[in-house]
Amino acid sequence: MRRAFVALAAALAFAACSQEAAAPQGPLVFEKAVDYTAFQPIEGCTGERAKPTYFKCLDARELYDAAVIRAEEEGRPLMIVWGFDECPSCMKLEKTELSGRKAWTVDRFLRDALTPAQRDAAIASQEDYRILTLKIDVRRPSGAALAEEIGVTDIAHSRGYDRIRTPFITLTNADTGALVSQAELGEGFRPCTRSDEFVRNLVEAGFLPDDPSRDRRMC
Repeated sequence: MRRAFVALAAALAFAACSQEAAAPQGPLVFEKAVDYTAFQPIEGCTGERAKPTYFKCLDARELYDAAVIRAEEEGRPLMIVWGFDECPSCMKLEKTELSGRKAWTVDRFLRDALTPAQRDAAIASQEDYRILTLKIDVRRPSGAALAEEIGVTDIAHSRGYDRIRTPFITLTNADTGALVSQAELGEGFRPCTRSDEFVRNLVEAGFLPDDPSRDRRMC
């Protein structure tokens, strides 16, 4: 934990010195929760891409269980993105906010996404505020079954949808069992920016204090 705090402090110092890099500099705030290559494909499964983002042929329950164990051991948030490789919006999210040229680094997330009070609380806690991130192909049987089992399908249904609209983002607190999502309830009930969506999830799941000093508008 102490090393994580030092890493965050160093990242913030680096950001103050250099603001004009063309690509993200420093550790990204979204970190893979599992090593996908460590899992065996489902027997007989076909259709996997050469370099998938959402793995069609890996068992979603196995991925989830491994991710939850790590999140609980490290006391970190687990964000799950429910989608599939053929979903244009899913791939746009991946190539911008999560891992592309505009991906959130730890220092930028602390500096720009959080309020000063939230940032101070995050740093003072000496916890690693990188967010463990898991991608689940919700169109495959194992992904759909997992969504049903842990309550994600119920969230979608409760908000007026007959299916999970992708990309659908949830955040889990493995210690408390909290499962939250900002997926829109209807017109006017979705955060206007992805960064506000991420922060609202962290607040609702108990990883950050709420701070009404910033108006996180709904669109």
